[in-house]
Amino acid sequence: MVQGLSARRRMSVGRCAALMAFAGADMADDSLYRLLCRYVGLPLVAADTEFRIRIWNPAAERLFNAPADRMIGTPLLDVVPEEYQSLALRLFHRTLLHAETSEFEIPYRDARGAERFLAVTLSPLFDDAGARIGICAGVRDITRRVLAEKEIAAGQTMTALGTLCGGVAHHFNNLLGGIGTSVDFALTTADAGATRRALRLTADSVARAAKITRSLLTFARSQPEDDERMELARIVRQWVQELRPTLADRRIHLVFDEKPIPVLDVPHKHVRTMLEELTANAVEAMPDGGELWIRLFPRDGEIHLVFEDTGVGIAPEHLAHIFDPFFTTKGELGGGPGGHVGLGLAVVHGVVRELGGAVSTQSQPGRGTRLEIRVPFPASLRE
Repeated sequence: MVQGLSARRRMSVGRCAALMAFAGADMADDSLYRLLCRYVGLPLVAADTEFRIRIWNPAAERLFNAPADRMIGTPLLDVVPEEYQSLALRLFHRTLLHAETSEFEIPYRDARGAERFLAVTLSPLFDDAGARIGICAGVRDITRRVLAEKEIAAGQTMTALGTLCGGVAHHFNNLLGGIGTSVDFALTTADAGATRRALRLTADSVARAAKITRSLLTFARSQPEDDERMELARIVRQWVQELRPTLADRRIHLVFDEKPIPVLDVPHKHVRTMLEELTANAVEAMPDGGELWIRLFPRDGEIHLVFEDTGVGIAPEHLAHIFDPFFTTKGELGGGPGGHVGLGLAVVHGVVRELGGAVSTQSQPGRGTRLEIRVPFPASLRE
């Protein structure tokens, strides 16, 4: 990032006039545009088709502490922090070649070393004939907004940790209480059959505790080293084949729509667990039968995996919390019957995060739920 250069508070009117010549404007009086370029509070930077800076207005001088006469003719990419240059270059090309407006955010350390955050909007530039002649970058200082969001996120994190600790304590307290009762009974009874039943209950409680622990580990960290990796499409196809008979018994019609996707090797056990949790949620939402769509397809540099059911849907007030650990509207924590612990979709979120992807949900009560996972193409296939 540009820093350490001597400040220059004004750019000459001639520099601003270059904007009109660069853009090919044909106006009898362009003084308004000169003044706009000179006095607008938004840093504006224009570059030619080789991404070399042609315009650097006074607001850009102040923000980057770099005078225009030193910046004109230098690569626009040099203004971007090194770790963001690959992304920025792709967006430069996309803006120029496809005439698309793009946005991205970057951190920046000013001349005093203070951390700031900038939002950059890229737009294509055209001449009077409609030919693309470069790109324009509008820059906004969003430091206050980002810091405020971090403060809010920190508070939400503490709240989430409190909920997580409460859920862990609740379930393990119940499990340990049951284990203690069963062991005491086994130690005091002389009935061999009763002892075996007590030990069976103890083993079941230990298994439930182990499952909760595994789910929490999947949510919290990346896959273990011994998790075999397998092609994503193959895992999904195998799961669909195994699933069909089970769903047919539940009067659920399964539709699998698959398009060819790039080869992506993923941790087999974790992705398999994710598919199991997604299916379990969909099946539970359709107690009287229905339709489940599983779609796998590529789009815009990402692999999409979609689960869509025709079940009962999710209430709007619950939708924002479905990936929170131990959030459930069923089981003990949800005030209902059953053994739900509220970790299914938290596990899904953990696996998706492990794959470097994102997950989104749409739902309408009474009409069903659509859950979509998006994973970036392998690095070798990205732009």
